[in-house]
Amino acid sequence: MASVLNNNLLSLLLALYRLEGPLSEVECSALADISETLMYFPDDWDLIAPTLTVVIESNATLQGLYQESLTKLEALNGQLPPHLLPTLAELEQDLPSDTNEPADFSHMMELASEENPEIAPDIPSPEILNAAIKICGTPQPEQSVKQVRAITRIWQFLQQRRSSQK
Repeated sequence: MASVLNNNLLSLLLALYRLEGPLSEVECSALADISETLMYFPDDWDLIAPTLTVVIESNATLQGLYQESLTKLEALNGQLPPHLLPTLAELEQDLPSDTNEPADFSHMMELASEENPEIAPDIPSPEILNAAIKICGTPQPEQSVKQVRAITRIWQFLQQRRSSQK
């Protein structure tokens, strides 16, 4: 389940990265809801999926970009090189928070896995989780995501991989 959540969250971020137009207020609000849900329930795909699905399906352009990104990520079979993922320090540098607290939500995953050890394999990557929470929680996620260097690196990697397979 973690790879499903990782792929879906990263596909969303990549789709937002490539989106050229602005999101609607309703879409931004729904993404903020996803961010909040991820903060408190990082392993609960059943809570996250419905809102994510509504956001993606309500915007045809976003849906196409999301599907393309998801296809590319699934082709990797969970083998995205770890050095491409955003570190917490990089996220803080790219998207400084309004507070002095770092935006590290991996402690929620630790709590969830301590309370329910059987769900540990379902918990997403802390790097992807932190990026999704931080980006989706901003007022304009489609603009914020473009400031995150790791998302650019991941997209370039996927593009280069596709070119080398031709």
